[in-house]
Order: sequence, then C-alpha cells, then structure tokens
Amino acid sequence: MIELINETVDEKIVNIPWTGPILPMGGIYGPILNRRMSVHEIATLIQKRYPVNEVLVDGREVKLTMANYDMDLNGDGGAATREVKQPNTNIKNIPTKEEREEAELEAQIAREEEEAAKKKAAEEAAKVVTTTPVQAVPAQNNNQKNNGKKDKKNRPMVDDLVAKK
Repeated sequence: MIELINETVDEKIVNIPWTGPILPMGGIYGPILNRRMSVHEIATLIQKRYPVNEVLVDGREVKLTMANYDMDLNGDGGAATREVKQPNTNIKNIPTKEEREEAELEAQIAREEEEAAKKKAAEEAAKVVTTTPVQAVPAQNNNQKNNGKKDKKNRPMVDDLVAKK
C-alpha cells in the first residue's frame, strides 16, 4: 500500500487512459501518456469523471481521486516533476578577455580572406572570355552577280552562302 504523506505538490506526471475526446483539454483525443499537469488541471479532469493515473518514479501508476490528487505520492516533495538545471560554473568554459579579443581578430581575418578570395575569383571570371568561332562570310557586292540568285533587295540568298562553304 502506498503511504500517504500530508505534503502537497503543484504538478504531477499523469496518464489519462481515456480513448475519446478529453473536453477539458480542448477536445484532444486520448489516451495521453506521461503528461506533466498542474493539480488544478488534474482536479478538473477528476471532477468531470475522466480517469487520471499518476506515474510514480518507480514506474507504478496510482489512480487519482479528489482525496489524493494533490498529495505527494512519490514522497520526494515534487522533485520528480521539477527539472533542475545546475549553472555551469566551470571556469575553464568561460573565455578570458584576451581569448575573446583573439577570437574576434581571427574571425575578422577569416572574413577578409574570404572577401579577397571572392573578389579574385570574380576578376578571374571576368578575364576569361568565352568565344565561339564564327565563320566569316565574305562581303557581297550588290553589283556582283551571284549565279543569278538574288532576293528582292539584291542580296545573296541563304542557299548561296551555304553552298560556298
């Protein structure tokens, strides 16, 4: 049997084994497992006749009622639901002023080198000129006869230019 302690807690980790919509929680469908809830939310669910079970530290489940919904059933004063974060006070992790300045200088140098490399690449790309060889077509004199084939404006026909190749 679980020993009841007269100490109350603010939050608990609970399971709600209900397979339909849970209206006090906005109509979401259950079952809901391992949810951290305040005792006020738990009381509302119990009053509305939804089954609520507290998950203890050892993995067991205890059915909550209006008599025990706010009691500390784990016997740890609610520590099971609190996330305790220790501050990082390791002095090795905190850079000195000189180390920060050195890191900023290295970052500045890296940025300048990157900009110079981009500028040089752009200049090299501008120098490279891609040319496609074009066959020169001899200039035609309008007065010159072109095997008798000329268009309306006295220019040589395309067939004649292809034939000369």
